[in-house]
Amino acid sequence: MRELIVLNYSMDDSHPLLSHQVDIANLLALRFNHVTVITMDGSSFEIGNMEVRSVGWLPGRNVRNLWNLYRVAMPTLFKYRRNSVLFSHMTDLQSSLLAPIAKLFGIRHYLWYAHKIKSKYLQIASYFVDKVITSTKGSCPIDSAKVISIGQAIDQNSFTFNPRTPNAYLFKAIHIGRFDPSKNLERIFSSISELRKDFSELTITQIGLPSNKLAFDDANRLQEKWSNGVSEGWIVIKPSVKRSQLPEVISDYDVFFHSYFGSLDKTLIEATMCGLPVVTINPEYLKEFGSWSGKNDVTLENEYLNLIQMSPPDYSEEIQRRYRISLDRHSREKWIDSVVTILLSKQSNQGQER
Repeated sequence: MRELIVLNYSMDDSHPLLSHQVDIANLLALRFNHVTVITMDGSSFEIGNMEVRSVGWLPGRNVRNLWNLYRVAMPTLFKYRRNSVLFSHMTDLQSSLLAPIAKLFGIRHYLWYAHKIKSKYLQIASYFVDKVITSTKGSCPIDSAKVISIGQAIDQNSFTFNPRTPNAYLFKAIHIGRFDPSKNLERIFSSISELRKDFSELTITQIGLPSNKLAFDDANRLQEKWSNGVSEGWIVIKPSVKRSQLPEVISDYDVFFHSYFGSLDKTLIEATMCGLPVVTINPEYLKEFGSWSGKNDVTLENEYLNLIQMSPPDYSEEIQRRYRISLDRHSREKWIDSVVTILLSKQSNQGQER
């Protein structure tokens, strides 16, 4: 069986947040005879052994979206019902709508979901899909034997290892991610402000725009609150960049600050793979890589202070250790191999189950 159906949000390789879905679809297409991608945005097209069919999903247009989803997806599900497998890439809403039909047609269905939010759509989909694939055990909010954790999918050929030394001069900090309340930039700005009392050269650059109007309003409020830091130049706000530009952007900085208390962000692994020390309170990252302070109850301030106080040999050894973990557990090649093994196995016993 070599027919794959992919359900995703975007096949736009210039999308600031979802261009990786294009990469994943293209890599999966190398492993299957034919791939049909049912995507929410963009246009329909064919390239090589891949056919892309666009739903044209528009937020708030519920009836139209439902009609278009079934209009586009049903013919494909029916046509390939006897020899296909369905891979849903972070599409809990659409998967909840199509999962019962896939089940009825006897199509094996696997949903990738790596987010702390326990959406009602995820709960519905989880009843019907064969497996829920995620990055780490704590990155999926449902407790089920169906959940398999396989790591993140980071391209080690793009995010190449280039460690910063010595650790005593890690003053150019960066955060890459949406300028949304969930990313807790307030805590990052506050921590940097406190650390600047002893390290006046420390700066923070935020790269990424708000994702919606509510986030935009909150970002404006935050920038107004920290307007002195912006005017003084130690807080720098920049727009989103293409994923293909991230390795070059990361190379301009010394340390990655992060304060999202949810699933394992891809940017954390990308920074680690590039040799950048990561200062974070993210529990999933700390489980995978450990903390600089060696404590369970960490703060950004303590993590940074312990980081820069390390001896150069210990710092170099720890950066190397974290790089090896990122390569062993989160490389794109390993991720694709794991996903394909799961998709092609009727028992789907591969991977690390919860």
